[in-house]
This record gives sequence, C-alpha cells and structure tokens, in this order.
Amino acid sequence: MANQNNRRWRFVPLHDPDTVWTQANRIWHSADFWGRIGFALAAVLILWLGTEGWRPSFPFRWNSLPLNAQFARVEFEVVDQQRTTDARARARQNVLALYELDNKPVEELRNRLSEHLFRIQQAKEYSDLDLVVWREFLSDAQRSSQAEEQQALFQLLRASLQADPSLEILGRIVQNTFSPFIERGLLDQVQHDLERYSISQIRVFLKQPTDSKVVNVDDVRIPLIKERLKQRFQVEIARESAVLAETDTLAALLFQWVERQALPTTLRFDPEDTKQAADLAEAQVPQQMRRFRVGDPVFAWGTTGPTEAGDAPSLYQLTEPQLELLWAEHRAFVDSWTWPRRLNYMFARLGLFVAVFTLCGIYLWYDQPKWLIEWRHFLTLLLLFCIATISAFWLWHAPIRAELVPISLLAMVVTILYRSELSLLLSAALCLVTAFSLGQGLDAFVTMSSVACICSFLSGNVRSRTRLIFVGLWAALVGIPTAIYVKVALGWTLSSPLIWDSLWIGLQVVFAGVVLTAMLPFLEKLFDFQTDISLLELGVPTHPLLADLVQRAPGTYNHSISLAAIAETAANAIGANGVLVRVAAYFHDIGKIRKPEYFIENQAKGQNRHQMLLPSMSTLVIVAHVKDGAEMARQYKLPKPIIDMIEQHHGTTLVEYFYRQAKNDERRETGLVEESDFRYPGPKPQTREAAVMMLADACESASRAMKEATPSRLEGLVQDILQKRLRDGQFDECSITLKELHVVQESLIKSLNAMHHSRISYPEAKAGQAS
Repeated sequence: MANQNNRRWRFVPLHDPDTVWTQANRIWHSADFWGRIGFALAAVLILWLGTEGWRPSFPFRWNSLPLNAQFARVEFEVVDQQRTTDARARARQNVLALYELDNKPVEELRNRLSEHLFRIQQAKEYSDLDLVVWREFLSDAQRSSQAEEQQALFQLLRASLQADPSLEILGRIVQNTFSPFIERGLLDQVQHDLERYSISQIRVFLKQPTDSKVVNVDDVRIPLIKERLKQRFQVEIARESAVLAETDTLAALLFQWVERQALPTTLRFDPEDTKQAADLAEAQVPQQMRRFRVGDPVFAWGTTGPTEAGDAPSLYQLTEPQLELLWAEHRAFVDSWTWPRRLNYMFARLGLFVAVFTLCGIYLWYDQPKWLIEWRHFLTLLLLFCIATISAFWLWHAPIRAELVPISLLAMVVTILYRSELSLLLSAALCLVTAFSLGQGLDAFVTMSSVACICSFLSGNVRSRTRLIFVGLWAALVGIPTAIYVKVALGWTLSSPLIWDSLWIGLQVVFAGVVLTAMLPFLEKLFDFQTDISLLELGVPTHPLLADLVQRAPGTYNHSISLAAIAETAANAIGANGVLVRVAAYFHDIGKIRKPEYFIENQAKGQNRHQMLLPSMSTLVIVAHVKDGAEMARQYKLPKPIIDMIEQHHGTTLVEYFYRQAKNDERRETGLVEESDFRYPGPKPQTREAAVMMLADACESASRAMKEATPSRLEGLVQDILQKRLRDGQFDECSITLKELHVVQESLIKSLNAMHHSRISYPEAKAGQAS
C-alpha cells in the first residue's frame, strides 16, 4: 500500500525497510531487468524497420489536402509526361503506313493490251477485225460514228503499226508506260487511318517490309493516275516518232483502251507491320525531361499545376501527376543526403522510439510496476504498441487511408485490458510516433490525439455489445470538428474537400468500434481478460456453481449476494472495477459447498459441528474452503482474476475465534498453540479489487452477528476491522492507498446502515379483527 501523499512510492511495501533506490539497485543487477531491456530494444528495432526509419516518409498522398505550396529543395529532373506523350505521338504520326505490292494484275493488263494490238495488226481489212476487241480502243463518240469513219481510223492505226510488224517497238512503249505503276502499285482509296499515320506518303514493299520504299500517295491513287497514264503514252510514243506514224492517233487509241479497263488495286494495307513500325518509332523517342532548380515551385495552389499564389487552398487536392512530381522531388532530396546526414536521421528515429519507451516505462515503474514485473503484461503492451504503430504507418499509405483505425483500436483495447490512464499515455505516444514517422504536422497529431483520448475515456466499463460502437460514434463527433477547426486555424477556408476529409476521419473511428465489437470475444480468449460483458454473463444465477451454492449452502449464497452489492459500491467509489468485485463476490465462498454445515450461516439453530472438534481441526475445515473454492473455480474454468480473488479474499488473516478458543484451552491441544497454524494460507490481496472484497466480506459477516446494528456500532465495526487488516499488513502487496481505504470505509458504513436500517414496529391486530 502506498502513502496517498506520494503516489510514486506506491510499489514499496510498508514493512520493507529498503528504499526505492535500494530496490532499483537490486533490479539493475537482476537478469529479468536486462531481459526486459532486451525485449524493449527488439521492439524499438521492429518499429524502426516497420516504419522505414532509415529515410523520411513521403508526407503526401493522392487526394490529400496540402496547406502550403512546395518548392524544390534540390535540383532534380522529372519526366515531362505531356511532352513525352506529344513527342511520341508525333513520331507515330510520322511513321508511313506499309502497303504490300501485288503487281500481277497490272502485268496482266499490260499483256492483254499487247494481245489486243497484235490481233488488230493481224487483220488485213476492217472486215477481218474482231469488233469486240476493236471497240475497246474507241471512245464513246467514236463508237457511235459511221462505219466509214471507223474504217478510216483503222487504216490510220495500221499505217502507224506498219513500221513495227513484230510490235517490238509498241511492246516497249507499253512496257515503259506501265513500268512505274507496276513498281509503285495502284490504290483506289487510302486504307490506313489518316489521323494516326502520314497522309501524303506510304511505304510500299514487294516481299519484306524491310525492303520498302517511300511512295507519294498521289502517285498511286487510281483516280489521279489516268491523266498521267495518257501523258506517259504520249511521251513514250513521241520518242518513237521517227519510226511510227500517226503518233497522236496511236496515243489516243491506247489511252482510250486503258480508260475502258478497270485499273486494278495492287496495294494492300498491312496493319500489323505498320503497328510494329509505329511502336518501334514511339519506343525510340527518349523521355522528355523537365529540370527543376533549387527554389523552383514544384506546385502551387490550383487544380492543374503551378498557379499564382492568390488561389484559395481550400479548393485544391493533389492529383496523380502532381503527386508523382512531389515524389520525384522527395526521392531526389533523400538521394542527395550524405552518409553522416543519413546516420543522424536514423539515430534520431531510433532515439524517438527509445524516448517513448523510456517515458512509458517510467510511468509504469512508478504507477503500476506489476505490469512491468509480469512478463505477460509487459509483452502484451509491447506487442499491442508495435502492431498499432506499424499498422497506422502502412494504412496511411494504403489506397484507402485508415491510420486512425489502429490508433482507435489501441486506445480502446488498452483501456479495456488495463486502465484509461495507461491508454492515454500509449495513445499519445502512438500519435506522436505516427505523425513524426509520416512527416505530418500539428493538425494530424491533434486530430489523432483527440480521437484517441475520447476512445480512452469512454471504453471503460463495457457492459453491452453495442458500447464500443457508441464509443466510436462519440469519438467521431469529436474528431470531425477537431480536424476542421485545426485546419481552419492553420490557414484553410471551409470547403467541401476539407469537410469530406474530416468525415472520413469519423468513419474510420466508427469502423474501429465495429471491428473491436466483433473481435472482443476473440481478444478476451487471446489475452485472457474479461470485459464487463463477459463478467455479467458469468454471474447469472443459473451458473452451475451458483445453482449448487443455492441448493447446498443457501446461507452462504445470501451472504454472497449481500457482499456483492456493498463491495461493488465500494469498488466503484475508488475507481476500481466494480463489476469484477461484484461477480467475484458471487463465487468467493463456493468452497463452502463441500462442507456447508461447518459454517454458521448454513447451520440450523442449536446445531454446531465444531463443538465436537478441536479448535485446530475446526480451523483446518474453515480455512479449507479457500483452497476448495479455487479448485472448483479452476474446474469450471472461471477467469483467473476471479480465482485470484477467491484465494486472496481472506489474505493471511487470523481465524480469531478458534485461535482464542485454543489459547484458552491449550490443555486440549497436543502442543503449543502457534498463531501461524490459525491463519489463512493467503496470498494477501494483490489488487485494489481484492482488498475491497476482503474488507467488505469481513464487515458484512461481522455485521450479521451484531444483535443491535445501530449506525454508531456499524461505524465502529468497520473502523475496527479496517485497522486490524491495516496493522496486520494485509494491504502491503496491493496498490490501494490510505485515502482510498478511507473512501471504502465510508462506502461500507453507508451500505451496511442501509442494510440494517431500523423498521417501524407495527401494532398487532386485535383478535377477531380483520387483517
């Protein structure tokens, strides 16, 4: 027990002459101390690795709300996506569409012309002509002319061909005329996408795309070729004018034949090879870089890029391109660090974790040393803090920002497992570490802390399944306006992005409450703790142990019910767990089920089994109910805190009645009467709850034996029992203070007065009078 005027000495037993420093020196040289230091340092290393402590975190994320314009801290280059895209689009557009050439149709057309000319040459007279062949050389006007005119035209053609009986010259003319069109090809209409590829030129290949040549589109378009074809005939025939006669007539007839024919398309668009060529050209274009010098604005307020400084920040959210630009600047800044600067930052992050652990350790050392001494509690706190810190760090970087979920969960879980004061400390440390690790500012720290504080304050005494959901709602109602107020105070104006960002904060906290509600039964089993919900479910009268107690020891059951009421009130008065005390009171005397008739509250009037026993034997029977009760509790798998309170509710107190009886009749005893033989085995109360139940149990039992329970006598009874337990050192191993004992005393006096209050004496009804 501690002196209420100096809480930091709470862990020092009153009967121990050692000072705090003597104990500290002893602990310093203990293996357990260094074992805990080792685990703490391992946790520091895990946190350092889990939060990437070797480099500063990138403080921005998509759709976040930055407050200030950002400027380049180092010179760096970044890919200019727009310029790169434009350059590659231009390179793609400059690629010429590939067309495969098939010149067989043109060669067949040339051969058919030569054949027709040969057949005309073979005709001696007009009457010998194949008129079908002949009419293909005539224009529409010539076809409708008189036969005499057609005969004259035939004679002119024959005269032109007389100098070339073998048609060698004419064949050369036809060959030369069609040669360019055979080599370049013919195209009725463009087959490729004019928006993606060149309009004026194409590449033509015969077998392999690599052997292609550039051709103007106008040189292969059939609608544009016919007039050129006529000119080609004229040019080629004019070259042979020294040999051939009537060259104009011959050129006109040859062109008219060609014009009559449907010129074939000999070019076919090759989309696959064209796409490969376009992709290759695009890939060969290097990335276009944009250089930033120190002090250049990386971005200013606006929605598409750097703008004038007068824009309202409340209208701005980071877009993906600007986030990439900021990330490039951040990466260049970190890469520019020298090794001494990197080491300084690494040790600073490690120092932050060490400082936080030291602060929390000092608090536990002075306020709740048992949570450091017991390995289970020590490792549980380390594990919870590490999981929450690393989860908050990575959930902030997740596509859906959710860093407040682990922060809220830690605050609620630690409050449920331990105390709200410890929860506040750990939550504040978590918020500090998270904000620093993420590179966030005061607004993030204040928002996180406000949410964690509400979760810590309201998560105690969870007596319904929906309690934690309402905790999340209340924390959201505090966190949302806090986030808005802090940002407005830092320079923001109220806007829809700011409101939506704050609402998302509230949704995270509510979600944390829902998640913990679903996880609570599993956490109870994992960490071996009980919430008020599970305790209340345990303390129902239908529990097998309580049902058996009602049947076999009804007096003990009534005593337990009365004890539960007054003990819960006293525990609540000092801020202890009243529900735990209440349920433990139901089960504290279940050991009496095995021998109920040896306890006075279960004995009929005039029947006392102890009259036939020696005081020492009676003491053994009485004391055994503590051990029996603990065994039965373990058999029915009651929670460990209740088993501990069953074992501690008598501490090492003296069974005074039988001890005095033995002292008065030592002759019946077989030897000297030792006080230690008449004490309960203990242990002494280890918690405030066990101390409260010890006092309440003794006071409630003693008050039942009073003949006249007046307020003054009850007050004296409670004070006397309290002083005896205090002088007996029963509270030396628990953390209850003198001030709290005084509060418990006042509560017990008030409750016992209420139980034993005087009643009005009603006059008896006269005989024969109706009642």
